[in-house]
Amino acid sequence: MVLNQLILIPKTQAVITRYGKQVPMAYLATGFQEADTDDSGSLLSCLRVIEATPFFAAVKEESYRLLSLSHGSRALDVGCGTGTDAYRLAALTGRDGMVVGIDPGAGMLENAISSGPSLLHQGPAPSFLRMDGRFLAFPDSSFDAVREDRALQHIREQQEVVREMFRVLRPGGRFVFFEPDWELFIIDGTDRALTRRLLHFWADSFRNGWVGRELFRLCCDGGAGEVSVLPRTMILHDLGVCDQIFGVRETLRLGVEIGVVDEEAGSRWLVALEEADRSGRFFASFTGYLVHGRR
Repeated sequence: MVLNQLILIPKTQAVITRYGKQVPMAYLATGFQEADTDDSGSLLSCLRVIEATPFFAAVKEESYRLLSLSHGSRALDVGCGTGTDAYRLAALTGRDGMVVGIDPGAGMLENAISSGPSLLHQGPAPSFLRMDGRFLAFPDSSFDAVREDRALQHIREQQEVVREMFRVLRPGGRFVFFEPDWELFIIDGTDRALTRRLLHFWADSFRNGWVGRELFRLCCDGGAGEVSVLPRTMILHDLGVCDQIFGVRETLRLGVEIGVVDEEAGSRWLVALEEADRSGRFFASFTGYLVHGRR
């Protein structure tokens, strides 16, 4: 096995189809489906913002603890993105351990590898491989722990990926997955019908916006011998933060462009959100599920 090797794959068309119209892949809900089309770096920037957000940082730390890693452990981070989590796992497994981060995006992996010098103080360097989660190039029972964080929402074949993760996890090994259910992303908007249409558009732009509610079943069907589910909810009272993480204004703009919502009504909706934000009455929330257990 060659580590830290990037295999280049031609880029695909940078749009997807929703509601009979084309949605640009730069849109946050769709962009991670083909991360290599992100020439602007907006997806990488989004991940950096998420990593710096206290809620997500706490969920990540909890996921590390649930893996119960020790020196010498072998761990796999599926959909490793910026590589920050893989470096944290490597610090926990020590010099005698092994951590591999995989991701389908060459740009993400190049960034993960280049981040090494600033993160190596935490521990030894993990290895990074460009790999499709449906076809993990590892023997059965290769790892003591497998971790996945918000990658399955961008994949149609979740069951195939989950089965592969359990295949490479040794019997008794621990797993931790974290996924949102986008039907549980809510905003207190003044126009209930418009809010509902817009948030459904956001949820449906993911390849699987329902993966959070499906994760328990996917684990049971995939080979888990023990599964626990921990809901984690983020409360937001700042429209700017909500927009930065979840792309509220971009969702509205695309919703108007595609015809999901009326432009004038959408403008009134956003003005009301901005007024609520200024007066300290803005409310939104996001819910995801930490699912963990043993094979």
